[in-house]
Amino acid sequence: IVVRIISRADYGIISLSTAVVSVTVMLCLLGLNAGVSRYIAKHRARNDDRQLGRILCTSLTIVCAFSALSSAALYFLASSIATALNQESLPRVLNFFAAVVIPESIIMLLGAVFRGLGMPRQNILFQELSVSVTRLVFLGGCLAAGIHFWGIVAAYIVADWVGAIAFLAYCQRYFRYLRREFVFDWTVAKDLLSFSIPLLAFNILNISLNFIVILILARYHPAEQVGLFNATQRLTQFIGLPLSALLFMYLPMTTGLNESGKIDEIRRMYISVAKWATLLTLPVAMMLALDGAYVATLLFGDKYHDAGTMLMLMTIGMFVQTLFGPNGVTLIAMGESRFLLLSNIIGVGSSVLSCLLLIPAHGAIGGAIAIAVGMIISNIFRTVFLVARRNIHPFCYEFIAPVVFVVCASVLAAYFLRSTFGNGHLVHLAIFLLLGLLTLVSLLVTRSVGAEDIEIIGSIERKLFSSTRITRYLRARLKS
Repeated sequence: IVVRIISRADYGIISLSTAVVSVTVMLCLLGLNAGVSRYIAKHRARNDDRQLGRILCTSLTIVCAFSALSSAALYFLASSIATALNQESLPRVLNFFAAVVIPESIIMLLGAVFRGLGMPRQNILFQELSVSVTRLVFLGGCLAAGIHFWGIVAAYIVADWVGAIAFLAYCQRYFRYLRREFVFDWTVAKDLLSFSIPLLAFNILNISLNFIVILILARYHPAEQVGLFNATQRLTQFIGLPLSALLFMYLPMTTGLNESGKIDEIRRMYISVAKWATLLTLPVAMMLALDGAYVATLLFGDKYHDAGTMLMLMTIGMFVQTLFGPNGVTLIAMGESRFLLLSNIIGVGSSVLSCLLLIPAHGAIGGAIAIAVGMIISNIFRTVFLVARRNIHPFCYEFIAPVVFVVCASVLAAYFLRSTFGNGHLVHLAIFLLLGLLTLVSLLVTRSVGAEDIEIIGSIERKLFSSTRITRYLRARLKS
């Protein structure tokens, strides 16, 4: 919606502002958005829930203090940042966006707390739905009143504050119900930060890669190129959603298994998570790769028709990240945060070098190539490390067979439909539906559903729906 109603230049300014805010929020979190999840899951694996209230209060106090200071600093440094980025219209917008640093930090931290508790419904409700729905409703009111650009800015601010306040209210009620002591603890703070600080560097590198690409683009090209890059990147983020959703359950489960020394179970779970995340991703990824220009034009309008090549390049990078499986989260669960940081330094370094070489001449397409290069290299390093240390990787028959089947069949099917029926809207719709159908059929054709897959589905089903009806049906079919 936002991309369609404002110009590329205006969207570029909003993209720059959100990029600066994202880096600021990562700094405020101090790595706690990953460290808290593992810390809570570790205590729960030892059947020690007494520290939950102290962990929440301690981490929340740290994050609120740092985010308040960072929000004020960002407000006063807005003009200097705009000068460094060579964007004259940025300061006013960035002044407003400084107000979202505190609520975004709170939302991300509380999401990490409930991830550690293995409670995905709360995270979906407050971190995703409440913010998105509030933003959409407020934006609709602003558009109806004829307020476009500043209405979008206000929608970001209001939605984040509503989500943070609602999440805090629920969190306070939940921990009071558990009768946990809600106090700040210096010992907990020391333990949390000692593990989380390396993850802070990891998170900064993760988020700063996009910021660096945007910064170099803004330096060498007009804001339209920044808007083109950011719009394309936001679209490819949907590719990572299935893996992110599965990781919500995977991290606490893997942490518990690692504490118990059950490495064989971690291997089996790793393969199942990688396989299901890849299969759930395949229809969207193949559609973006094979039909990127059409998708960009349909969603963003004719002014983004030239985003097809960028979509394909970014899709490759994001899909490779899913294809290699949850290697980063597995390293966190095993306490290997330092190697995770090293792999990210290598990946980001290769991306930055690619940016400097490609962006001046090729603009946003050069940035897309740089992002893909960094993702591929860092994932290769993590997977090699896991294989060398614990022989953990996803590349077995039950993983490779359905993926190869879907990719090959999709390319052939898309070529046949286009050459036979042309390039109309119904043809594009048929291609997407066929991609989904091929993904479902692949599991039956290659006989790739195992007991571990059913356990993963059962765990998710119990957490989301408090029942195991689908799991019982699949288990009965597997036995037959």
